[in-house]
Amino acid sequence: MKKKLHKLNVSASPEIYIIGISSHENDYRLSWAINNQLGFKFSRSANLEVYNDKISENQVFSVYSFSEDEYEIRYYLISNTSQNGFLLPEYRNVDFIFLVQGEVSQKELDGLLDRLKKIEIINLVFEISNLSPKSMEKFIFY
Repeated sequence: MKKKLHKLNVSASPEIYIIGISSHENDYRLSWAINNQLGFKFSRSANLEVYNDKISENQVFSVYSFSEDEYEIRYYLISNTSQNGFLLPEYRNVDFIFLVQGEVSQKELDGLLDRLKKIEIINLVFEISNLSPKSMEKFIFY
């Protein structure tokens, strides 16, 4: 009798979707607007610290987070700028990174983008899908 081989593929972390947001408002004002418009409950979280090899310093970025435990989805609003540079230097025109972690369909993601675009203080919203592996590593913090 021939043996059957079953291969189990398990990913180390859930899916991550990244949205770029351009807004001239402060992080707390933007999180407040998103909370009001989308019914989220963003709250201030611990800062994200990333070591930058080029300048040999830690960079500190503000983070707001919200979890939908029922659907196992986490949302993060992360500043793209710090006092000494950018979290994603290839996206200098982006002020904030809106990170969605969990199983989300493309239809749900498109709906989220549409709802974010309707917020008055947001100038530009777009999905970021072509990040380098080195840049993606910055978002594996939980």
